[in-house]
Amino acid sequence: MGAGGVLGKGVFSGTQSRLGFVPERHTDFILAILGEESGLIGTLLVLGLYILILWRIVVIAQNSSDLFGYLLCSGIFAIFFVYMAFNFGMLIGIVPVAGIPLPFISYGGSSLWAFTLMLFTFIMESRNDNWD
Repeated sequence: MGAGGVLGKGVFSGTQSRLGFVPERHTDFILAILGEESGLIGTLLVLGLYILILWRIVVIAQNSSDLFGYLLCSGIFAIFFVYMAFNFGMLIGIVPVAGIPLPFISYGGSSLWAFTLMLFTFIMESRNDNWD
């Protein structure tokens, strides 16, 4: 990630990823590629979008009128936070590589479907607090 600098090297111009220094660059380490090619600004943009999603989940959990909605939002928050924290931790080397995808960015159809269904359920909870 440090090879990209502040502005990055440009799309498809990353040397660390092209020369094979990054293992599994399309799945687990996709943020390292994004950080090298778009730099600190692109990485902070992705992190900011994830923080925005987490913040909205917390707001909807606090505004939920029943225990089910609160627990649903809390569970979705926990899953997103753990996946993001582990993936970011794998990139900077404080967590061992565990094969955890980055939500909505890593390659893989099953994780994309799972995260999409979680957000769909979360959006339905925010729009209709009573499921009756």
